[in-house]
Amino acid sequence: MALKTITANDYEISYIDRGNGIPLVLVHGSLSDYRSWGTQVEFFSKKYRTLALSLRHCYPEPWSGEGGDFSIRQHADDLSVFIKNLNAGPVHLIGHSRGGAVILKMITAHPDLFRTAVLADPAPFNKFLLMNSEVTEEIEKRNEIVRKALEFINVGDLDKGLEVFTNSVSVPGTWGKFSEADKQIRRDNAGSLKSLIMDAQEALTCEDVKRIDNPIMLITGEKSPRIYAMMHEKLETCLINYQKVTINNASHGMHRDNPEFFNAFVLDFLDKNHT
Repeated sequence: MALKTITANDYEISYIDRGNGIPLVLVHGSLSDYRSWGTQVEFFSKKYRTLALSLRHCYPEPWSGEGGDFSIRQHADDLSVFIKNLNAGPVHLIGHSRGGAVILKMITAHPDLFRTAVLADPAPFNKFLLMNSEVTEEIEKRNEIVRKALEFINVGDLDKGLEVFTNSVSVPGTWGKFSEADKQIRRDNAGSLKSLIMDAQEALTCEDVKRIDNPIMLITGEKSPRIYAMMHEKLETCLINYQKVTINNASHGMHRDNPEFFNAFVLDFLDKNHT
């Protein structure tokens, strides 16, 4: 499928656009781009106009990870302008990991731009979580993994760094099971790892989340790391209109690990909340 572009905040956002009907916008996580949603685009475009975008500085743009405009806040603002410039009314949203965090920031600021949001293991906002010893330990564990991955990348061992991070957010051995195409997606977006520790410092409050009236679906994997469960648990105390689904035989990359169940659960949710 040919790439299209929409200008948002003086940046050309690349995206694919397939199908007809109410728009459904897919927002990828770290180490990813529009290509990570291949299975979902094919499936959802049978009933919805399905758009998978690449966030600022992600593939097809080559980017080293340097610069100050790669942030949750910037991407949330870009997403809001992208939706406005579609001129297609409020949209359904699906976000995975960092993409889920981007969507959370966007919908708290622009509730008029969305119909529903599916948040698949949204990345943690440290200040949003209830800070106790367990949370602090999990945050530091995650930060240490990011630092270790970047150490390998900075000395030129790109695949080792990507393997360290990938296996930490999925089950051990996941990187080795990836196809060459899946590995290349992560190589093309390795610069995004440099933002993860700062991303988690982005502000989000329970009061922000309580203002979200539209339906929300929270999705996690049966084997997802504990830090994502903590984010879900806090969201469940703040959201007023949500449902929760756990995908069996899946970890953090549940839309890739078990796409049949992921897609079925999401489609049912969208169809019940399509107005």
